Amino acid sequence: MYGLLKNKIMSDRDWLVKEYLPKLEGRILYIGINDYTVLYPSFVKSDSIYESLDTSVERSKSGYSSDVHHTIDLQDHFPNYLYDHVSMHGCHGYVGYNINNFNIKEDVHKLHQLLKVGGTLQFGPGCGYLPQYTLQFWTNFTNVDPFTKYKTLNSGLKGMNYVWWGMKNEE
Repeated sequence: MYGLLKNKIMSDRDWLVKEYLPKLEGRILYIGINDYTVLYPSFVKSDSIYESLDTSVERSKSGYSSDVHHTIDLQDHFPNYLYDHVSMHGCHGYVGYNINNFNIKEDVHKLHQLLKVGGTLQFGPGCGYLPQYTLQFWTNFTNVDPFTKYKTLNSGLKGMNYVWWGMKNEE
């Protein structure tokens, strides 16, 4: 019985490395790094360009392993190209490490601006760490603009994170 339950319960990090990252190729931006994300670039397809971004200098030191790393606020990131895939995971719904829960909507709109039509967006905030960020909150949050401009590929609770992944259909 325990084995069956254990197989059905997948943490957000398990989902990232087993189901999400291996499907990515092209130019990728992954936001929110730490020592446990060091191997993430090795999970994407080998011909990809993997960029990472985090505002925390401390986390950037231990989690940096990408082709290009940016230690800046997402709102200050202005590349001269668009990404094929953008992921912001573990950056909202928590406290510490420069996490700013007051600009969640602005961050999601910025992610949308950085992504090519046909590309994918993955958003993985914490669920239940702070009382206002419940499963219902994130479900409602991902049912409005810009998420309505995407075909949802996956959504729901994975471990203690809400995971939403979609393909961009329109600007």
